[in-house]
Amino acid sequence: MSESGYGSYILIINDEPFQVVYPDEGRIVNQAIDTDLTRKERWYKINGREIPEINILWYVKGLTPENLSNLDTGDQIRILKDYLHGQKTIKAIKNNKDSYITEAINDYDTAVSNIFLEQPDFNVSCRASVSFACRILKAKLREDNKPFEEGDSLTELAVKIAPADFSEIEDIIPWIQKNPESGETAFDDAVNAVRSSLALFVKLFPDEKDGKKNRAFMNVAP
Repeated sequence: MSESGYGSYILIINDEPFQVVYPDEGRIVNQAIDTDLTRKERWYKINGREIPEINILWYVKGLTPENLSNLDTGDQIRILKDYLHGQKTIKAIKNNKDSYITEAINDYDTAVSNIFLEQPDFNVSCRASVSFACRILKAKLREDNKPFEEGDSLTELAVKIAPADFSEIEDIIPWIQKNPESGETAFDDAVNAVRSSLALFVKLFPDEKDGKKNRAFMNVAP
């Protein structure tokens, strides 16, 4: 298991954003959530077979027991689902062979990393999220054989999307494209831009598979 992982995600815990680094796993594991952050060997039994279990919170940077106070079972399920949604989305982006989306991966990594640096740069993060979103839109337009200009802005690209698709993303665009009249970019702006740009990808490139082989299991620890 690599601590460097294969991708990052911004997970919301108790209304606070944290950076997740997804571990590289070449095996089936049970993905659980447990507010006890102690790292130890864990096993999960299913159909008479034991498989390794990981606590997803092990991979959340800067997390402390205090951050997990007052989380009930419903909160933990929501966090686990959010973690798995991000994991699935990052894998889908990295597995997509379109050249625009391949280039977009660097934009996404830049957007996330600049939020959580010791000296963060939220403006750089927001610009990277816009660039990421633009490449996603270009990939979709090319897939649909719709014309566009390389220099088109995020808004210009969005309105060229097919009407049915545009109705799905219309409300997402403002969260990615910060209004320049609103002043200096803040932490929340950068976080919203990253998460919204991922939502844009999910809307335009939905997973149509009913199931996946080697999928991970999930549970909430008592």
